[in-house]
Parts: sequence; C-alpha cells; structure tokens
Amino acid sequence: MTNSFCRGLLIALLASMCLPVFGAPTSAVNPRQTWQLLDYVAVDYSAAVQAGRVVSEAEYAEMREFAGAVRSQLAVLPTTPGQAALIGQADQLVAAVEGKADAGHVASLAHQLADGLLASYPVGAVPATPPDPAHGADLYAAQCAACHGPSGAGDGPAAASLIRPRSPSPMPPAPPGARPSPCTRRSRKASRARP
Repeated sequence: MTNSFCRGLLIALLASMCLPVFGAPTSAVNPRQTWQLLDYVAVDYSAAVQAGRVVSEAEYAEMREFAGAVRSQLAVLPTTPGQAALIGQADQLVAAVEGKADAGHVASLAHQLADGLLASYPVGAVPATPPDPAHGADLYAAQCAACHGPSGAGDGPAAASLIRPRSPSPMPPAPPGARPSPCTRRSRKASRARP
C-alpha cells in the first residue's frame, strides 16, 4: 500500500509540474515583430509582384506568409480600442497581396497599418538604456562588419553578394529597381518611428 501510494503521489506531482508547460502559450506575440513584418512587406513586395504578375515566386510566397502572419499576430495581441480596426486593415493587406495589387498600394496599406499598430501598441524605437560604448566594437563586428567591412568601407565578405556593395556614408543613390539592404530597411523603420 505504501509503495502504490508513493507511486501515485509521484505521478500526481510530475503531472502537476507538466501541466503549466503544456497549457502555456509557446511564445508571446511582440508588436515589434509585427511592425517589422509590415516594413518587409512594404519594402520587398515590389520584388515579388510587378504589374499584377508574380516576378519572383519565392518573394511572393514570403509576402503572402508575412501578410498572413501580421493578421494572425494582430488577432492575439492584447485587446486595445484600435485592435478591431487594425485587424480590418490587415485583412485589406492580405487581400491586396493575394490579389497581386500594385506595389505602391501594398506599401501604403502596410505603412498605414504599421502607423496604427504603433499608435495602439507603442514600441520604443530607442533602447531602454543607453548602449555601452565599450561593447561597440563587438556589436559592429557581430552585426555590421560582414557587409561594411572592418573599417566601414563596404568591403566585408558578404558585401559582394549584395545588389550594390556597401559604402561609407553618405550612400550613393540606388540604381533603379535595386532592393534596399537590411541596414537600409532598419534605418527607414527607425526614421518612421521617430516623432
């Protein structure tokens, strides 16, 4: 009796420890990620669809995935007074992408939705604490040097694979039809987020 009682108690204890794990959501949706997806759709859609035709199947699949993810993420964000309107805008964005709408129209929808998202779910555009200058070199080496090179001259090992090689500031104008780099997209996002 004691053995079966201990075994039952142990099973109950283990089961109770596992239940919170199984019942917990796998990850919380972050409005910043939703905002970033909207920026990617606004910037990259023109490389997927031109004049109502898909010009890159891979890019178009990504745009469809991102637009759908935006819609799904908005639905599970905490309730705010503007959430229903945002979901409606997301439905319009999904329909525009599915309908292979003009890139300017899709970019406009994505930017409007991003602005509404920031109004309903404020996302800080600056770090909560000032960056530590002592870690600047490590940060540059980890996130920038691959394209910009060790001295910022645009001669990093990954620069050759880009549409236009990286160069020190100021950047020359982009050739017609060139896609913005990830750094350019981050800069655009930061500038739109500033008041």
